[in-house]
Amino acid sequence: MMREMGDMNMNGMNMNSMKGMKMNGMKGMEMKGDSNSNKMDMNKMDGMNMKGDSNSNKMNMNKMDGMDMGQMDLPSEFNYDMLRSITPTTLDSNLIPREVKLKLTGNMLRYIWSFDDKTLSNSDKILIRKGEKVRFVLQNTTMMRHPMHLHGHYFRFINAQGEYAPLKHTFDIKPMETITIEFEAN
Repeated sequence: MMREMGDMNMNGMNMNSMKGMKMNGMKGMEMKGDSNSNKMDMNKMDGMNMKGDSNSNKMNMNKMDGMDMGQMDLPSEFNYDMLRSITPTTLDSNLIPREVKLKLTGNMLRYIWSFDDKTLSNSDKILIRKGEKVRFVLQNTTMMRHPMHLHGHYFRFINAQGEYAPLKHTFDIKPMETITIEFEAN
């Protein structure tokens, strides 16, 4: 192993200030940093030159195999409004949906979750009949994010995509956020 490590170019690495990392005298472990920095200079390593082009501070990935993304303008935050089904997901318009409103409540200090201030063991069951169209409006009244999952059904996650709302089985609800989902019980 020492032979392989001896072949590594470790110019620019300086671990002398780290407790227990004095490796002076060990063959192949000379890790002297340059005079301006304690950081490793990866630009001298094959394939590690990450300097952007002269017009940008961004790394130019167009020269990397498989990384050409053209002029893609990536958002700063991904959110559920960006999800879109490739086909319409609207439910049977002849069925009138039953709306169930639930407040996600809980205690952050004790990390206890509840619906409408009732823990799962104390809450009433929500009965759903086969063939029924159900719409859940979930409001997270806590300051905690929480993943939600509906067992046995994919549901329409109502978002900005309208009739192309995505089908999901799990979603994350942010603090103080309200989410609407709907499905046909089949």
